[in-house]
Amino acid sequence: MERKTVRRWLQRGHAPNWTHAQRSSIVDDHAAYLHRRTAEGCRNISPLWRELVALGFDGQRSVVYQWFEKPRALAQEHADASHRSVPLGRRLARLLLTSPTRQSVTERECVARFLAAEPALAATSRWVKAMDLLLRKKTKASLNSLLDIGERTLLAKFAMGFRRDLSAIKNALATPWTTSPVEGQINKLKMIKRTMYGRAGFQLLRARILHAN
Repeated sequence: MERKTVRRWLQRGHAPNWTHAQRSSIVDDHAAYLHRRTAEGCRNISPLWRELVALGFDGQRSVVYQWFEKPRALAQEHADASHRSVPLGRRLARLLLTSPTRQSVTERECVARFLAAEPALAATSRWVKAMDLLLRKKTKASLNSLLDIGERTLLAKFAMGFRRDLSAIKNALATPWTTSPVEGQINKLKMIKRTMYGRAGFQLLRARILHAN
């Protein structure tokens, strides 16, 4: 993807920042008083906190400190907006693969701009979604055809890895059998081993496994 193009778009504030909405503070009720006192030159948190306590404030000094620090943090975040990194890795994958019905307006706009800026990424995203539907048995698409398409996307190596295990994948899709029972037995064995680690040998382990079965 052309990072310069995407970075310019990020600098204009179009990308989602994945931050939580700012919460209100119990200090907000005393904001006018604090603004007046700081305008008078008092910028020491401790005496300001004691003055608020005298006025009926029941919060801790740290709450007042955090209230003063919040605007500085927001200002720093705004100053760093020009250096906001392009979403990559899992964050980008989440953006591209999450259903539009579960995305915010900003996230949908972000995805649309990404895919418009990089057609290869759009093709790869469509292929991943098609494979997801096939593996979840929600579609009857041809696995061979999908792998042929996948080998022409950005995930070509991944698709070729699928082809090496093609027979196993086809069996997994066509039969009701899974490895879940085996995995369950392995997990049970490991749990029993951990409970007696350093205190017993194979004979006791064998007896406990046979008794559990």
